[in-house]
Amino acid sequence: MEKQVIENYNLPIILLLDTSSTICSVGLTRGENLIDCIESNDVNSHAEMLHVYINNILKNNHLKPQNINAIAVNKGPGSYTGLRIGASAAKGLAFAINCPLIGISSLHALCYTVPLNNKQYYLPMLDARRMEVYTCLLDNEFNTILPEQAKIINENSYLDYLNHNSILCLGNGAQKCKSLLSSNLNIEFLNEINSSVKNFYKAAYSKYTNNQFEDLNYFEPNYLKDYFFK
Repeated sequence: MEKQVIENYNLPIILLLDTSSTICSVGLTRGENLIDCIESNDVNSHAEMLHVYINNILKNNHLKPQNINAIAVNKGPGSYTGLRIGASAAKGLAFAINCPLIGISSLHALCYTVPLNNKQYYLPMLDARRMEVYTCLLDNEFNTILPEQAKIINENSYLDYLNHNSILCLGNGAQKCKSLLSSNLNIEFLNEINSSVKNFYKAAYSKYTNNQFEDLNYFEPNYLKDYFFK
């Protein structure tokens, strides 16, 4: 990894952050290659561990913050607290070193590394408690067919699509919806895909090369619904 970082001077270094779920994930890319990743699934440790992981991954690869060309962060939807921690860290560091910020949808990120094979659409789902999920519908090039939303799933959900198309449903919200939708043979469920920078590092590089950056002054996570304190 060290050799790759030193030799490929012309390729941008992108720092990747994902705190949208129970997993705290930090990565580094050189161009479209993931050169290092540190992550853990310790619940409620994001605020404590995120900056530790950032410092460690830079140190392990003999880099300083000033060597970073861009920061990519999972912008949600997902855990309200986790998203705030990740967004605050990403914005603070981007301001400090004057580098661009890249936002990655957590729903899109679930799909990037999973081939559709013979399916027509992706239906990513993230658990939003009870029978509600964060979801959207994407085609095989990740174009939006149905926008991101917080949705209560029932037996009639997506029938207009399922009656004529095959769909891959994936993410940690897929399993709880399986009993409601699995009677339709055009849907397949895959719930083992977790939130991680390993899912979106190529998408981050693509956005970097196309100058698709967030406005640092106004960037906020995509919560999709209001958070209520108890």
